[in-house]
Amino acid sequence: MEEKNVFPKFQQILKWWSAIRWFIVIVLFSIGMLHIHMMKTYIIVIFIVMFLGTIFLNLFFRIQIASQNRFFCIFQIILDTIFATVIVHITGGMESPFVWSFLIAVITASLTIEKTGGILAGLIGSFSLMALMLLYNFHTLEPLNQNIQYDVSTMTIFLLSYTGLFAGVAFISNVISDLVKNVIKRGLSISQENGTLVEKINIIEKDCYKLKNEKKELDELVTISESISHLDHDINTPLCVISLSLTRIKQAAAEFRNENLAKSSNEISAAINDISLLLRRLIPLKQNEFIKNKINEG
Repeated sequence: MEEKNVFPKFQQILKWWSAIRWFIVIVLFSIGMLHIHMMKTYIIVIFIVMFLGTIFLNLFFRIQIASQNRFFCIFQIILDTIFATVIVHITGGMESPFVWSFLIAVITASLTIEKTGGILAGLIGSFSLMALMLLYNFHTLEPLNQNIQYDVSTMTIFLLSYTGLFAGVAFISNVISDLVKNVIKRGLSISQENGTLVEKINIIEKDCYKLKNEKKELDELVTISESISHLDHDINTPLCVISLSLTRIKQAAAEFRNENLAKSSNEISAAINDISLLLRRLIPLKQNEFIKNKINEG
């Protein structure tokens, strides 16, 4: 097969078909045994060998469902076709009601070999029937029912009819097999996509939780920033009082010519200037649009 690993759901279909194969093969063998007294020795040997070979490949088919080997698939289909040919011969040739047994190989090929498997198996079955008819026509192989007359027109209609049947069943089987595989592939693809989406949703949920915590921290920071932005106004009022007092101290220092007061007034003046510079550093915070909006909302 082109795919080494068959999907689990398709494996279940193959298992069901394997069980059906077992039933059909055993039924055909039982029918063959009922006709064994009419067979020649070499036909009996071929019949038993084909049956044992088909049993072995049925077992192998069951074991290898998960990983089909193309060589064994082809060998199994060929053996199924030979087994069906022997069954048709011993149950009446063109009069056999078991010509449909070639469909075992056709359906098996449709399920195990992609695209053209069923069509090729149908062609092999048609060629096998044609070979059987030619053997009858040239009396190389005698039909078990000696009363049946094989002429060219009858054989042509017989072959065309069953070739059409094999081709039709092969086409339908291949289409259904491909549709089932495509549906399973699509289902697996959707399942994988859902898994990926679930992972992405989990990541987004984690990011949302993280952003929620960050927003909470940001709100706290904005509240603190908002209170700080009013700090210059709160400091300016007492600073004005200090400035007025400083003016009086300077006047007193000049009036009483007190150097200590003059020195203290200069130190206070320098401190006021430093405070003013510090307050200017709050201006960008007050001018921030986000903080201004928060202040306006408040």
